[in-house]
Parts: sequence; C-alpha cells; structure tokens
Amino acid sequence: MDFLAEGNEKAAESVLEFVREAVTRFENLQPSIIEKLLDSLPSIKSISVLHAGLWILGEYCSTEEQIRSMLDAVLASIGDLPIVDTEIRESTKDDTDTTTTTVVSSSRVTADGTYATQSALSTVTNNNDDKPQLRTFLLDGEFFLGAALATALTKLSLRYQQVCVDGRARNKLTAQSMLILASIIHLGKSALPKKPISDDDVDWLSLCIRVLNDRSPILVSIFTFACRQSLQDMIGTIDLTKLKLSEAEKDIVKTDVDALINFSHILSNVNDGQAVDELELSLLQATEGSKKKDTDVSTTALKQGVSIDWVL
Repeated sequence: MDFLAEGNEKAAESVLEFVREAVTRFENLQPSIIEKLLDSLPSIKSISVLHAGLWILGEYCSTEEQIRSMLDAVLASIGDLPIVDTEIRESTKDDTDTTTTTVVSSSRVTADGTYATQSALSTVTNNNDDKPQLRTFLLDGEFFLGAALATALTKLSLRYQQVCVDGRARNKLTAQSMLILASIIHLGKSALPKKPISDDDVDWLSLCIRVLNDRSPILVSIFTFACRQSLQDMIGTIDLTKLKLSEAEKDIVKTDVDALINFSHILSNVNDGQAVDELELSLLQATEGSKKKDTDVSTTALKQGVSIDWVL
C-alpha cells in the first residue's frame, strides 16, 4: 500500500489491480485489505489511483464499522459542506492571507574595533488556503472523480440499509451521502471550478441521488449484487484467456537463440539440382580445409596428348 502515495502512477495502478483481485478471490483477507486501503486513502495524490481506490472501497466495505469509516474518510477529504457556500464564505474573509513581519537585531564588531548593531527585516506570508485532497480535485474540475464517488456512496448507503438495525443511523448516513452528491452538482454548475461539470456526470450524480431516495428493488439489486457479479465474471474471463494463451504457447515450436539461420538468398544450385548453403560450405572449408579430389587421368586433358615414343 505504500506505493499508492508515491508519484509512480503506473506502480500504484498495478497495486490496486492486485488488491482488486485479492479482495475478490480471498474473502478472509478482505477486512485487513480494506483497513489498510482506508488508512492510505488520504495520502493518494493521483486522480486515477484515487478513482480506483474509491471503487474498491465502495464495493467491498460491507460491515457497519467499515462503511462508517469510509464515510468519515470521504467527509474529511471533501471538507465542509455545502462546498459552494463554504468557498464563498472563505473567499470573503480578509484574513485568509496574513503577513508576519519580524525584525532581527544582532551586534557586530567593525574593522576598527567598534561595535555596531545590524538589523534584518524578514517577512513571512501565512497562507491558510490549504484545502482537503478531494475538494482540491473537484475545484480543478475533475468531476469524473465525483461520479466515481457517487457510485461508491450509493453502494455503501444501500448496503448500510441491510446491515444496520438502527433506523436513525441509516437515515443519517443516507442523508449525508445525498448532501455530498448534491454539493458536487451545485459546485459543478457554479463558476468556482476551473472546468464545468459535464452533462453525463450531472445525470449520473442525479441518478444516484434518486436511487438513494427511491430505493427501487431492481436498482438496489444492481448496485449491491450485479456490479460485484460482473467483476467476478470479468476476472474469470481473464483467467480463462490466460489459460488458453498458456496452452497455445505449448504448441509453438521454439528455437534456440544460438541456432544458425539459413538464408535463402545465399543458397545456390549445383549441377545435380540440390541447393547448397554456401555460407556453411565456406565455414566448413575454413575450419577443415578443402580436400582435393582424386583426378582420373582418362578424364583429363592428357588423353589428347601424344606419346613420347612417337615423337622419338
């Protein structure tokens, strides 16, 4: 989990993919994994990594304690609600940036042996505009992250309705979730963020609020059961694909890396019509030497010579 807070986004995404498969395959490890992921949530700095982390927590937080801890982490990361009213109120304060001036005096000895006092003026500006992590992303216009948060909060609220027996606690958690989603929509339609919210994100956030309000059995089943079943089917398909690829690799004929390559363009035909590798032949001649063939006198040019007896 330490990789989630580092700047290496690829490594963090790989860790979350492993965590997703681990919580899906090993149910006995889910409590410890969820606890560590909740502890690492405030330190995540990447938007894509935070998006995946919210999805995992929204899907696998199943107990009352885990759901409340998840909601507390979201509230701490998003700051005071409603977002727009809080931002306008903070922007009107005159003491947002305070400047502190400090005078530092010291005594020095000059070249002629006399004492002199030296004063230094230092100015420190205290900026109190430190905003929570998720709130900063939303003010930057990353409302796709808000849509992912809406999915997670909807799943948590619907699941909390099933595991909690206290009616007031159920209504409180649902109301807090709806307030967060409504604040995100209000922020997106205001002039505060750097980029406005898209229509698709508004539709999804509105749908999540409607689901929390109506609690239709079909939609509740989709959010609490069908989504996790789709994930399990996807992981099963990935495993089946890997198995088929491994079986296909067994049938592939593999060649050693140091095996010689026969190039067709250096092959030449000899008289009997068979192809000979000239490279291999030249290497063989260089290592073993060329052997002279036995010469048949009857087949050489000497058969046309004249006997010396006739000359004499």
